[in-house]
Amino acid sequence: MNFSIQLAEEHHIPHIAAITNLEAKRSTATVSSSDEPIERWQNQYNQYRNFTPWLVALSQRSDSEEVIGY
Repeated sequence: MNFSIQLAEEHHIPHIAAITNLEAKRSTATVSSSDEPIERWQNQYNQYRNFTPWLVALSQRSDSEEVIGY
């Protein structure tokens, strides 16, 4: 699998929320115990991205890119 690490962009936020919400359902390794709305993630991203850069891991496919981690 080929992937790259880059700074997150606003269009990545729904994918980050989906990853976190899935882990909240199946793992105790996250502080979340239920789904968190995408709006919360967008607000946090917009508020802190200049101070704390967000990174995403993107799979490199010929037809698209997919957020596989953050």
